[in-house]
Amino acid sequence: PSFISALPVSRMPLIGETVGMGAHEAEEHWKGLFSTVWGRVSVRQVGESPVSGRLRSRRVGALTFNHVRFGNQRFERQQAETRATGEPFFALTFPCHGAARCRIGDQNGHLLPNRVYLLNNDVDAAFETDSDYLSFNVRIPADMIYGYFGREVRMIDRVVSRDDPVFRVLEKVIVEMVGAGDRFTVREADFMTAQLVGLATFYLQNSGRAPTLDLTCDAARSRILRFIDGNYMHDLTPMGIARQCGVSRSYLYKLFSDGPPIMERVRRRRLRAAREMIERGGGMLVHALLPGRER
Repeated sequence: PSFISALPVSRMPLIGETVGMGAHEAEEHWKGLFSTVWGRVSVRQVGESPVSGRLRSRRVGALTFNHVRFGNQRFERQQAETRATGEPFFALTFPCHGAARCRIGDQNGHLLPNRVYLLNNDVDAAFETDSDYLSFNVRIPADMIYGYFGREVRMIDRVVSRDDPVFRVLEKVIVEMVGAGDRFTVREADFMTAQLVGLATFYLQNSGRAPTLDLTCDAARSRILRFIDGNYMHDLTPMGIARQCGVSRSYLYKLFSDGPPIMERVRRRRLRAAREMIERGGGMLVHALLPGRER
């Protein structure tokens, strides 16, 4: 994608690289580095050349932007390992150079330049490349994507269309967040996050010729779902959610009229949190996730 050349990569902190390391040291070092991006992984060498890698990363609000180069390796990760080490996520991925083979759940594919991919990392996954592979990706919390595509999605991809107006706006938002993210207030970062997620999901779902109203609705839905994700343990009501997210109650109902109602989404989020707490041995605290009546 053309915007990659405009990215202020030098402003993204260098997390680490394998330059100058022996084969075993490089493999172990890269395994540790890559685990900070993908959760705990297993790494092994592919081909005769040693494992190599270089990672730059920057977090802005709920999103993490990664500029990663690696080669001659295969890495795998189990769903349980992702959930044990952090929040499930999707990777909005823009391959820049080289190619990689991947398996996301039961779906196989290739990651190639001039395409954009949305990869579910809340399932078992494996990646392999026997050459030099360069990619830019955005790590997005899974709950922000499930609201658009549901929980069964594994991998979505689309050819990059540089003439597409939605993709051009998406490019600008990404470049702005990477370059100026450290100057954003929390509210600004949340707004930009909603714009990025709304644009990316619309671009992957549709032809890319989006009415302004559709983009506004997508951004509002994303903002509301993020609010629920961060406040489900409180006594939420439709009026309270609408007020906190800057919309009317009638518009709130309209935004979610094509799927589960807003309070059903709150209930499902609480049940999922309770289930996860029980799995971690915190069953005695589950009542804390079930506050008072919902109006």
